[in-house]
Amino acid sequence: MMILIIAGRVSRGAQLTKAGQMDVANFRIASGRGDDAMIVGASLWGKRALALAEHIVQGVPITVTGKLKQETHEGKTYLTIASVQEIELQDTVENVQANRERYRAKRKAQQQQTKADAGGSRSEVVDGTPWGLGNFGTRG
Repeated sequence: MMILIIAGRVSRGAQLTKAGQMDVANFRIASGRGDDAMIVGASLWGKRALALAEHIVQGVPITVTGKLKQETHEGKTYLTIASVQEIELQDTVENVQANRERYRAKRKAQQQQTKADAGGSRSEVVDGTPWGLGNFGTRG
């Protein structure tokens, strides 16, 4: 049996389901960035699944320890921590959500600025006519 300790960020938040009579929270952790990132699935069972599922949201820094399982599906190999033994959230959910909101607000402002910049060039008036079209489209 191999034990894996992985530190990263939650890449897919916990999805709480039932397996028979047991509650299970399935989520994914990304460790690394870009093409070098490793994605590992994880399952948290029982009362801990119920208690922690709402805190395991995308973006939360997390460290997980558990039994490593390798699965193959449709020719692809997946690493999974089938039974999480230890879990540690590295930041509060409130901090992560606040950072996410700041990021989204900044991104929205950038997108609006980009639209305004692009829109400004489209609606320019040249020689008294929009976009410098002159008499184009008029009968004269």
